[in-house]
Amino acid sequence: MNYIKIIAECIGFLAVGVGFVIFQQKTKKRLLFAKLCADILWITHFLMIGATSGMAITIVGACRSITFLIMAIKGKEENRAVLPIFMVAGVFAVIISWKSIYSVCSLVSCILGSLGYWQRNPNKTKLLSFGVCISQIIYAICVGSSAAIINEIITASSIVIFFTRYFLKRKSKDDQSALTQ
Repeated sequence: MNYIKIIAECIGFLAVGVGFVIFQQKTKKRLLFAKLCADILWITHFLMIGATSGMAITIVGACRSITFLIMAIKGKEENRAVLPIFMVAGVFAVIISWKSIYSVCSLVSCILGSLGYWQRNPNKTKLLSFGVCISQIIYAICVGSSAAIINEIITASSIVIFFTRYFLKRKSKDDQSALTQ
């Protein structure tokens, strides 16, 4: 393993740490800001290991995060034209960075991510992001990124933990309501 690969993996593992907190956020603004920070680290990681499709899609994702974050901060409704723009940008990014059939995994991630981060409800974002995790695990295996594989496993686990807590809390409230009636 060369030094650039070691440094790239270290940056990737830093992105893993930042990424772990993304889906524990309760507001869209905080979720998007954490996502943007992780995107910047992943762009650097993928650039250093030569995973061009992953880098290109992550650049699109970072631009999407910035756009959606600005909209959330300004309290503006999501412009319906923004979603297809990022999906088309994702297709274009995959075409220009195409290396092999596994590049399709980056496209699937981009489309699901665009749909997910466009949602107002953070729970819908988290559900769609689970699909992103699956396609990104496949991509990470193909490009040999240990950090990305671990990141997607942790991210998927984080989403599962959130929904487990969410539904257990909800069930507990339902059980308490039933007892008081």
